Amino acid sequence: MTFRLLNFLLFILLSSLTHVGMAQSCLSEGLYLNDQSQTLNFASDYPDCTTIDGNIYIQGVSNFEGMEQITQINGTIICNECGGFTSFEGLNNVITVGGISIDEGSSFSFEGLDNLNFVTNNIDLDEASFEDFTGLESLITIGGYLEINENGPNNLNGLQSLISIGGNLRITESSITSLEGMSSLSSIGGTLEVSDCTLIPSLSDLEPIGFVLGGLTIDDCDLLIDLSGIDNIGSLQGEIRIEGNALLNDISAIANFNSDGFTYLEIDFNPMLSACSVASVCGHLLSNGENLISDNLENCNSAEEVLSFCSVNLDEVSITDQIRVLQDEIFITGEALNNPLVIYTTTGQIVRYYEQAPSYLWIEDLPSGIYVINLPDQPGKHLRFVHP
Repeated sequence: MTFRLLNFLLFILLSSLTHVGMAQSCLSEGLYLNDQSQTLNFASDYPDCTTIDGNIYIQGVSNFEGMEQITQINGTIICNECGGFTSFEGLNNVITVGGISIDEGSSFSFEGLDNLNFVTNNIDLDEASFEDFTGLESLITIGGYLEINENGPNNLNGLQSLISIGGNLRITESSITSLEGMSSLSSIGGTLEVSDCTLIPSLSDLEPIGFVLGGLTIDDCDLLIDLSGIDNIGSLQGEIRIEGNALLNDISAIANFNSDGFTYLEIDFNPMLSACSVASVCGHLLSNGENLISDNLENCNSAEEVLSFCSVNLDEVSITDQIRVLQDEIFITGEALNNPLVIYTTTGQIVRYYEQAPSYLWIEDLPSGIYVINLPDQPGKHLRFVHP
């Protein structure tokens, strides 16, 4: 049995080596496509080439028909001011591309990239007009950034298989009307930015994202009322900027962000926003983090105003009639008195436990941070507070 298995593995290894030997790369200096005849004659001009090492410059073709033998492009497909380009048909067997850069392209589609799994670097779409990302349904990973600037698609349909973006996800000055389509995206290695997108009514389609290793910018999105959709982001490192959103009145979706990762916090020019004392904001301010909070509604016009609301209830909870927190003191009354009470950190570490809660607790010795009071005898009832 072992001998057969070894023979089988040897056969697979030799087959793969033979395949690698047969595959050839070409055009390390790049390929300039000025005429459609170049794609149609590609197989005869480069009969053994399956990998293009350099960039492909689209300068006068509508698609890639005739280049079906290509399975990998190590460079970037670049299309600048290419009004006649319509699709990627002809690259249907390509699995990996170095990058895609389209500047001032109009009425094109990504159809033809049916088997594309990996973009090793960036997708950069600037002043590019297209309906959506149909054609990229097999794309799993973008190693660099995805940036959509000016114009852009109606939505993100076609990116349903995309799991991770290694760099920034930036959608700016776009006519996009929905973020629908990124149903599998779980991590962003850079900044998440949605700015000057005046037609997006909601961020709810970003719910799968759990990690953003850069910052967050939500800027000049005139239809946003709240930030629901980014609630699941637990790990975030970098600057947080929420500014110029005309209808925004609720930022509670960022409450559970780990404020230790904030390098800077800016909340300004949101004329309908009056409640900013969510846990992550309070945590950053209490640690004297750099900030600019201004030109919102009353109670959210300065760090001092926000801090005045940070000492107690940061959530909509149901036990504020029984427990009152004032700086270093906790007062307990009603049903909570003489019953079990637990105080724990937001990571679940228990710091205080009482089988019978007294009427008064002194908590001066607790480190600064965000804590939760839980009443085991009253399931679902809790109180989150910030200890300065």
